[in-house]
Amino acid sequence: AYAYLEMGDRVRGLNDLDNAVRLKPNDAQGYADRAAELFAQRQYDQAIADCDRALKLDPSRVALIGLRARCHADRGD
Repeated sequence: AYAYLEMGDRVRGLNDLDNAVRLKPNDAQGYADRAAELFAQRQYDQAIADCDRALKLDPSRVALIGLRARCHADRGD
C-alpha cells in the first residue's frame, strides 16, 4: 500500500489498505493508515469511521483525534 501511494497510485494503495484491514480487523494501525489516505482523497465520512474504529481499538492514538477533527472541519462541521 505504501509503495503504491508513494508512486501516486491511490486506487491500488487504498485497495491494499482495505485488504490489510480485512486481514487484521483488530489492528488499529490499518484503520489509521486507511483513514489518512481517505482524508487525502477527501472521503471524510469514511475517514471519520476509520478513526472511530482505530480509537476503539487503541484510545491512546491522539493523532487520530486530530485527524478526525480535520475531517469534520473540512466537511464544514
